Amino acid sequence: MFKVAVRAAEALDIRGPANIQVKLHNDKPTIFEVNPRFSGGILLTLAAGADFPAWLIEMCCGRRMRSFVGKFTDGLMMACYESAVFMTEESLREMGREALRPRKNSSAQVQVQSRLSAAFEPVNPALVR
Repeated sequence: MFKVAVRAAEALDIRGPANIQVKLHNDKPTIFEVNPRFSGGILLTLAAGADFPAWLIEMCCGRRMRSFVGKFTDGLMMACYESAVFMTEESLREMGREALRPRKNSSAQVQVQSRLSAAFEPVNPALVR
């Protein structure tokens, strides 16, 4: 399947990150989607030690890249989920604008997410089907 994705990237003259999705259908690999971007699993790729964005920058700067083959964390798994927070204008006002401001030396997204999580009960996933 990898060879099919490589041939597709070459045929489409893709330069840079691409997410080429291939599936087996009757033992024949079939491309069903091509996205010229990093895939949604890029966080797993980075955590395993393959920092493609940094490598692209290095290559664009003309720096020679060394091989990273065999230097990745094998067997690493990622589990992620999306959660939604529902609030009214009134509940948002009660939290106050200050609650949504990030603190210094921290990630704004993490701070907002943790403050919202503390303020609202999560929706039971079993009920959202």
